[in-house]
Amino acid sequence: MPIGSENAGNGYDTCYSLGKRLKELRKEKGISQQVIANLFKVTRPCVCYWETGKRIPDYQTLIALSDFYNVTVDYIIGRSASRKFKVKEDGLLYKNQNLLDISQLQEEGRRDIHDYYQFLLDKQLKKSMNQ
Repeated sequence: MPIGSENAGNGYDTCYSLGKRLKELRKEKGISQQVIANLFKVTRPCVCYWETGKRIPDYQTLIALSDFYNVTVDYIIGRSASRKFKVKEDGLLYKNQNLLDISQLQEEGRRDIHDYYQFLLDKQLKKSMNQ
């Protein structure tokens, strides 16, 4: 039995769910397994194993994948159906205790912050992959 394939107590196979989510996210971005392999410094078969549930990415790679796809790690591993960071009713955007008050911004401003944040994450990921 592959590591991580045990039932997580919630009715689904964790490894399969993770693989399914990774494949779905990659296809939504319109990129190939080879592109992911190049970005994350692994082989294309390794990405294929992740997507078929035969292997699971290590902890740091899961975090990097969640940043790259702009989703939570909980979404990738199947613990949450919510892809995005949570916005509380008071307008606070949060992830891992980092707070940013966006309540005074209109929707367009919120989208701009989100887009810029994604740009910075992508830039950081590309920079770390080139080191």
